[in-house]
Amino acid sequence: MKNKRDLIVNGSIIKAIIYVSLPLMINNFVISAYDVIDTMFVSNIGQTELAVVAFVGPLYQIIAAVSIGLSIAGTSLIGYSVGSEDFQKANRTTVHLLAASMFLGIALAIVLFFSSSFVMNLAAATENILIKGDRYFKILILSIPLVF
Repeated sequence: MKNKRDLIVNGSIIKAIIYVSLPLMINNFVISAYDVIDTMFVSNIGQTELAVVAFVGPLYQIIAAVSIGLSIAGTSLIGYSVGSEDFQKANRTTVHLLAASMFLGIALAIVLFFSSSFVMNLAAATENILIKGDRYFKILILSIPLVF
């Protein structure tokens, strides 16, 4: 714990930025690669299926953006406690944030799973996209608790 803190507080700013941002960069690369590979495979199935992936993807990204925003806020709270060297508060905050994230992720997944057609209609899905996209969107929705 001290070595990481020393690196960030007293070490080179470039090394600290790389140390802190590298996991996020790798995560974003994997997500982008998954989307590209998914698109490549789906394009071999048909045009409507490709349109479904292109339509549902941004809906899912909105959900992921909410999760990322909450994660950033939580990390700030934990970082504040760690910076104050109040490690018990940091541990409590971490436990509370994990519990809240799990609850929110599961609740959001349940609500969206049963209202997926409504959400897609709100986003102006055509009939073809709605028919095939509802099932695909529901599959993606099942992963929401893991994203949060």
